[in-house]
Amino acid sequence: MVTQYSFDSIVFGSVFAACFLFFMVLAAYLRSPGAKGRAGERRVRARLQRIFKKTNAQILNDLTLPSQGGTTQIDHIVVCNTGIFVIETKNMSG
Repeated sequence: MVTQYSFDSIVFGSVFAACFLFFMVLAAYLRSPGAKGRAGERRVRARLQRIFKKTNAQILNDLTLPSQGGTTQIDHIVVCNTGIFVIETKNMSG
């Protein structure tokens, strides 16, 4: 006996499988170190902007500079009347 599937059930099954796969890939990405690092950098950037909002400070974010071995990346530099601050962001729990 051959089972026949309706077009609707095939479409529903395909859409369900595609959504499931999408959310699994998204969950894996959000748990990756790169995604966590970028989220931490965004939070620090927002906090620095709030802290220095009413000052003449200049905030530089995500700078890539040439170095001897290639390039180096600096997360944040704050230039204000009290000094120059270089901030490296780490998004770690614990």
